[in-house]
Amino acid sequence: MYYLLLEIGSYRQLTRLEPELVSDLVSRIADQAYRHGAVASSEEGGLFLFRFPALEDDRHGPVLDAAFDTRGILADRAEELAGYSVVIDLADGERDTEVAERLREFVLSTPMDEVIWLSTGAAGALNAFVDTSQEGGFTRVVERRDSDREPLGTAAEFVRMPEAVEEMRERMSPWINGEQEPGILLVYGDELRGIRENVHAAVEPLQNRATGALWPVIVGLENDTDPYRALIRAAPVEDLDRAVDYLTAGERVLYEDKLSLLRILKQRPFDGSYHRLSTAAVQSAYTLYLTACLRRLVSEPAVPGMIIEAAHHIRREAITILTGALNVLEPTLRPIVVLTSNRDLLPVQLLGREVSRYEFPRLTAEEFTDRASGYLSEPARRRLRLAAGMARTEGKALAVYHHFSNLQEERDFESAARPRPGADAYADGYEALGRLPRDEAELLFLAGETEGLLDRRGLFRVLGDLGAERVRLSEINEDLLRRGFLRDERTCLPSSPAFVSEAASVLGERAVDLRGELADWVWRSLGTKAVVPDRVLAGILERAGRRFEAVEAMRMTLGRELDAGNVDRAAELERDEILESSTGEHVQHRRIIDVYRFVATLRRFLLQEDLDEAERMVSRPPDTGGSPQLTGEVALQEGRLMLMRGRLAEALRLVKRAVMAFQEAGQGDLWARAQLEFGLVLLGREHLSEARDYFLLVQGDSTVGDHTLSRAELLVTICLFLEGKYTRVLEAVQHHREMMAPPGFNRWLLYAGLLEARALFELGRYADAASAFQTGMAVARVLGEPRAFRVLHLWAARCEVYLGSTGHARAIFDSYEPDAEVLFFRAEASYRDELMQQALSTLEEALEYESHATPNGGEAFNWSGGFAAVDDLAIGREGGETVLRNLIRAFRAYVMAHTGRLEAAMAEAHNLTRRQQISPIDPYRSTYFYFYSVILSGSGPDRLDDPLTVLGKSVKHLRERTGRIDQYGQKTDFLYRNYWNRRLMDAAKGQNLL
Repeated sequence: MYYLLLEIGSYRQLTRLEPELVSDLVSRIADQAYRHGAVASSEEGGLFLFRFPALEDDRHGPVLDAAFDTRGILADRAEELAGYSVVIDLADGERDTEVAERLREFVLSTPMDEVIWLSTGAAGALNAFVDTSQEGGFTRVVERRDSDREPLGTAAEFVRMPEAVEEMRERMSPWINGEQEPGILLVYGDELRGIRENVHAAVEPLQNRATGALWPVIVGLENDTDPYRALIRAAPVEDLDRAVDYLTAGERVLYEDKLSLLRILKQRPFDGSYHRLSTAAVQSAYTLYLTACLRRLVSEPAVPGMIIEAAHHIRREAITILTGALNVLEPTLRPIVVLTSNRDLLPVQLLGREVSRYEFPRLTAEEFTDRASGYLSEPARRRLRLAAGMARTEGKALAVYHHFSNLQEERDFESAARPRPGADAYADGYEALGRLPRDEAELLFLAGETEGLLDRRGLFRVLGDLGAERVRLSEINEDLLRRGFLRDERTCLPSSPAFVSEAASVLGERAVDLRGELADWVWRSLGTKAVVPDRVLAGILERAGRRFEAVEAMRMTLGRELDAGNVDRAAELERDEILESSTGEHVQHRRIIDVYRFVATLRRFLLQEDLDEAERMVSRPPDTGGSPQLTGEVALQEGRLMLMRGRLAEALRLVKRAVMAFQEAGQGDLWARAQLEFGLVLLGREHLSEARDYFLLVQGDSTVGDHTLSRAELLVTICLFLEGKYTRVLEAVQHHREMMAPPGFNRWLLYAGLLEARALFELGRYADAASAFQTGMAVARVLGEPRAFRVLHLWAARCEVYLGSTGHARAIFDSYEPDAEVLFFRAEASYRDELMQQALSTLEEALEYESHATPNGGEAFNWSGGFAAVDDLAIGREGGETVLRNLIRAFRAYVMAHTGRLEAAMAEAHNLTRRQQISPIDPYRSTYFYFYSVILSGSGPDRLDDPLTVLGKSVKHLRERTGRIDQYGQKTDFLYRNYWNRRLMDAAKGQNLL
């Protein structure tokens, strides 16, 4: 075993006189020794002994590295020290204490200071690798012989094969020259690192590196859990910003609106805004980004093209987005696509395009020999065995590179190669990895542990938190890249997963410690919300043996995905092995896992509005073991189900149970979520002010999560709308757009847009409302929300009715399947066209549809209609009629009077306004009474009520609602631009009621 002894003269005196100097020196020496794989053995009176337990006798490199590096540290402080010495020893069978005592006697006998000495044992092993001189019977190291240690150059340069590069260029030549429409060059094989370097070499002359006009690169990684990150992993932030220079004015507006989405992709997992993304939104943003990149290439000039690396690892969602982008780009920019894979298969979405397939070759025996001549030193070439080398490496270029590295280091493979089960072509890589400095092996190991979640910047950030120096990290990264252990400079991912396992083997117990330190960082970061919960982070905790914390991280991850509305991703995570309980686990842990899965699955069904499946689940609830938190989580989801079913009494009971359980467990985000559901139950019972108080209670609590706070804010806005406080609604929606960024709020912001548009409609600003509905339609299309698009489209058409453009509106109404709301809008159009009989028959058809409020509540949106989405949250859920039903009946009576059926019209309006209990929060009470007053005014002496009295009631209700609007201009709009309010006001003035 190798030992390294350091002697610092007058150490005790220096400790008293220069304690900071000594402390710094000792720390630097220890760090340098540890970096080369040494372990501290003993320290006494200025003598420091380190041993190299992982090194075999012929693995001299790390020992010499440590000796020369340590001497450099001591030499830097030579003027402040009273001499120093470095001794290398090789011993077998001695205890560390015996070695320390023997080397103490040795160094005290040496004839000079400030040099490196070799003990007798070490001199015999190392004489071939260092120049020495004899000084009084002792062997002094003069310098190191580097002839056999000449570096091979970078792995990237080594693995490039000129013939392969030429072949790829030849295949692309017809596309480059315009002889054929560009297609896809599929380069496949089992050595992706070699494929990558050769592909990049092949396209190098097609780019314009001088101006930075490079082909976009999409990179797939094994076990990539993020569906979008592959799209932008290799896109520099500056390229994202520069893209606007190559877009048209209209495209620029769209891109700048979406740029934040692409920036979020770059920040994962440190940016909590990630959840605002949707496939449709990323599709739009990334298509514009690729458009800009390809236009830039054309303008430089360069050949437009892109690279898709490791396509077999890219998730289906990302391939779908890429395909959509190519469908847009191909007709005009016609990019060449180079795709790499480990097999001769295209992703199914890319089928149908012209494909040129090229299987990436391995090195032949002749090429192997040629490279040996070009890269190896003469002594290394003498040690080369061609047949054995080809067999060991299978001709894989990266494996050959590591084989040559080992030869350059004088490895005797027949005697010294460590036996390993299942050794493969990268066995030489394992041997080369074993010679890495300790901190390089650590970075490689940690890079593998994070499974591609972190790029170079993110990994450095984590390692910095763990105490690493940024400067040294850059050096380590560059060296690992040069040696071929890292895949590329951006992803900071090992070029082979096997290297990570080998790094763990080399590090031994240190790998266990590192895994624990990384797990500590993950758990600490999740607790402070510094990172977004992710399956990769949960896996880090699991591998570190932190089973319960891993389950908690999965709960957070599932909750985050469900907050975002990512139900498909949540369904994947529910089946994850971390959430599989085993019989050997503690019963409470099994119970927690079962409840977490139950809650996540039930919540997913509710978000999908699959209420039948949800009810089947609640019929078999899990055992909570009396845990307040678990009991509360189950009760909260069951309460949401009852709320969506319209069974408000049961919902109230369950939500109360959840609130009480969370209070017992400690108030927090779950308690706040339960308070919101309690408020929704009160809203469904038309207790508007009480419901708003609960929402405000949560909104004022800064300790709860962003999702819950933002949801509370929007629920308050719903209350404001139902109260008729339209000024505050418009202000609140603008605030939501500026501030909301928590999970799932792309859908909530779409809903907020509906509230804004409907408020504008109620104010009679029909053109502004139409514009707002159309904006919502565009958002709904981007988010992939067809039901929301339908509602917004129909309401935009309703605006056209009130703007006088009934023909176009009718065409839109006729394009959808009829329901009560569509038929009501059709009747309004017929009335405006003075087709009274047609309007009446349409209204009678509308009354045939169900009259009860559509189930609504919880977290899902009811996009069955514009009234159902908002008004049905509160009105008509526990008796009485819905707002839409009342409007249809009142308007039907009004139209009926216009057809001469006054008696029937009067009876209908009287029944609605006098006998039926209209909800006090129904926003159209003034309209119902106005319609009745008009009918009464046209009837004879047998009228049921006095028309002036009824009109007075209408004016009273209108004034009450107008008084809730803050801005004077909006009050005026509500009274005189709203079609029916204006007619009411005119009638009131005619009767001197104003």
